[in-house]
Amino acid sequence: MLGGATPDQLQAVREVINQYLPTAKEDLESLITLGKLERE
Repeated sequence: MLGGATPDQLQAVREVINQYLPTAKEDLESLITLGKLERE
């Protein structure tokens, strides 16, 4: 799901995570990376 997101969409997701669940930032980045790898 995150692998197909545009840079603007990813930035919006990062902002929400930073605001509501800052301890999950590293997990989010891992999910983004995995999503991109799945699309390759």
